[in-house]
Amino acid sequence: MSTPETVDRRRVLRGPAATLMLCREREVLCEGPTRSAKSWSLLFKIDACARGFNGSRQLVTRQTRKSLNESILKDWRDEILWTGHPAVSKTASRDHQDLYRYDNGSEVFFAGLESMQDTASPILSTKWDRIYVVQAEETKESAWETLTTRLSSFKTPYHQIIADVNPAAPSHWINKRFNLKSKLGRRRLRFRHYDNPLFYDGDYPNGTWTKEGFEYVEGLKATLTGVRYKRFYLGQWAAADNLILENWDPEKHVVAGSMEYDEQRGWLITLPGVENPIRVFYFTAGVDWGWSPDPGAMSLWAYDSPRWHEKIRRFRVAEVVKLKWQREEWGELAEAWAGKYGVKYFSCDGSNPEAIRYFNLKLRKFASTSGAIAVKCPPIGGGHQRDRTKGSQIDLMRQGLGSPSGHQRTYLLKDAFPEGLDEELRRQGQPTCYEEEVESWSFLVRQGQDRPEGIPDDKCADHALDAARYDEVLNFARGFGRDLVDTTKASAETYGDEWARHRREKRREEERRGKYRRQ
Repeated sequence: MSTPETVDRRRVLRGPAATLMLCREREVLCEGPTRSAKSWSLLFKIDACARGFNGSRQLVTRQTRKSLNESILKDWRDEILWTGHPAVSKTASRDHQDLYRYDNGSEVFFAGLESMQDTASPILSTKWDRIYVVQAEETKESAWETLTTRLSSFKTPYHQIIADVNPAAPSHWINKRFNLKSKLGRRRLRFRHYDNPLFYDGDYPNGTWTKEGFEYVEGLKATLTGVRYKRFYLGQWAAADNLILENWDPEKHVVAGSMEYDEQRGWLITLPGVENPIRVFYFTAGVDWGWSPDPGAMSLWAYDSPRWHEKIRRFRVAEVVKLKWQREEWGELAEAWAGKYGVKYFSCDGSNPEAIRYFNLKLRKFASTSGAIAVKCPPIGGGHQRDRTKGSQIDLMRQGLGSPSGHQRTYLLKDAFPEGLDEELRRQGQPTCYEEEVESWSFLVRQGQDRPEGIPDDKCADHALDAARYDEVLNFARGFGRDLVDTTKASAETYGDEWARHRREKRREEERRGKYRRQ
C-alpha cells in the first residue's frame, strides 16, 4: 500500500527577504531588477501573516486585475499555496478567485487599482492590516496615499504598505518619496539577482550561481544596454541620456479615461475632470511587424476632429505589443478593430509588403462600409527615399507631444492594453508599451565619442513607438485631409496579386452598373 507523499515546505530566508519579514516600518519599498525574488518574498510574508494572525485582512493590488492573473497570482497559487490548500477554491480558477480565506478567518484579497474609481470597491470600503502594491512604478502617488488611509483593521501588531518596484527614472515619485523621512517610518530594501534562491546557492559572494541563474544573468548582460542595463541588471534608478522625445511627460500625456459607444453620437471618450465627453471623429492604426526577440506592435488611435483642424487631438485607445504573434493573429486583430471601430487606415511598417497584402485580404469585407485598407507608412515629403535618421518623423512626434504654440496633440489612455502586457518581455527586462519605451529611446552614441550622432540607437526598443509614429505620419505628413492610396505592385501568385484582382473586378462591376444606369 503506497503512502501519501510528504512535501517539505519549510523555507530558509536570507538577505533582503529575511529583512522584509522582520521590518515594521509603515511604508516599505522593495526595489531591484526583474527576477530578484521581490515578489516571492512579498508573497511569503503575506502567507505568514495570514497564518500567524487570526482574522487579518490583506490586500494585494496592481494597476489592473488582469495583470495580476498574468504575473503574481500564478506564483501565489503554485509556489506559496498548493492544489488542495484550504484557501484555494475547488471551482474557481486564478482568473476568477479574488478572495482567499484561511481556516483561521484571515483573508487575502486580490484586486486591480482600476476598481478604486468605484466608491463601492472593496479596496476603499474595507479596512486592511497590510497592503501590497505590485509593480508600484505603474501607479500614481495619489493612489498610494489613498491606500494608506485604509490601513485600519488592527488585527496585526502593526500596519504596513509594501511596494514591489522595478527601478525607473530617478525623478519617479516613489523614488523621491522614499528619499524623504517619515514619522511613521519608511524603508528601502534592495534586491539583487543573487538574492533569488533559484539563481544563487549560498550567501553572496561565497556561494555559486545555479544553471538557471547563470543563464539568465548572462543573457541580461548580453542583451541589455544603456539605461535598461542600469535598471534591469544593476537595479539602479537611472534616466536615459540623449532622450529623443525629451518633452515626454507622463503626468501630461498619460490620462485616465474610458471610451464607450453611444447609439446617437458614436464613440465617446470620457476624461476625469472634463464635463463633456469627447466625440471621436475617426480611427486609424499603426502597425510594426515583429516576432522574437523583437515583438510586433499595433496601436489604435482615436481622433476628435478632421485632419485639417488646427487643434486636432489623438488618443491612443488600444495597444498590443506581443512576442511570437503570427501574421494571422495580427490580421484577426486588425479585422476586429476595423469591424468594431470602423478603422479606415492601418499604416504599416513597409519592410514586410507580404504582410500588408495579407491584411488587405482580411480587410476586404469592409470595402463597402469603412473601406478599411492597410498601406505602407509614407515617407515625409513624398517620393520613395527613406530617412535613416527619422528626423522629420521624430519632429512630428515631438510636435504631437507639445508644439511651440502650447497645443498638445497626443494623449495616451491609461491601461489601454486589451490583450494585457507581455509578461515574457517584462521578465527579460524589456519595455512592454509606449510609456516604457519612450523613457529609454535615445540617440546613438558611438564608443569613444561624447556627442550623439542624431540617429536613434538600434539597440533601444521602439516597437510601440514605431506603431505610433507610422500612424502619426499617415495622418499629418502629407498634408491634411488627403486620402492615401497603396500603390505597391504585387508579384503574381501572392496575397497582393489576389487582392489586386479583387479590386479590378470590383471596379469593372461598378463601371457596368454605372453604364446600365445611364442607358
